Amino acid sequence: MKLIKDKIGIGENWIPGNIDSVFTYGFSLKFSYRKDYLKMNTIFKFTDGSEFHNNLKNELQYIPKKTFSLNIFLLKEPEIYFSLRYNDKIKKLNFEDIPAYYIINAGIIKDIKNMRISLYLNNILNRKHYSNFGYISKEYYPGEPFTMKIKISLKI
Repeated sequence: MKLIKDKIGIGENWIPGNIDSVFTYGFSLKFSYRKDYLKMNTIFKFTDGSEFHNNLKNELQYIPKKTFSLNIFLLKEPEIYFSLRYNDKIKKLNFEDIPAYYIINAGIIKDIKNMRISLYLNNILNRKHYSNFGYISKEYYPGEPFTMKIKISLKI
């Protein structure tokens, strides 16, 4: 059996040099509810810890301390859903943090004879956000902007 730390690094630009010097802890809370045509679930996660470099204790990097998601579904015809996702800021030692952000999505699904038509609205408020760090201080991976997707499925 190979550990993840043994699979990363060969032919890659990143080698996990701190894997033995990190202490993490946290918890997750999950709540689900369903009654008649209403379904709801939510998840809250908290993660914290420390990294040790040259005998100095630093705040945990690359992981948001708090994340939260809420999903609400109305299971009638048409089906409607709403979701909210929040990510706390993400730290990177000696560089700018990725700021906290929240994203709101919604959608509607309608069955018509042998067709299912779905409309998805993602990042409704067109919130500018970043999803990860690169190797340089200003090198971030942008999150998806507002998108509208239409999906048509046929039952044959």
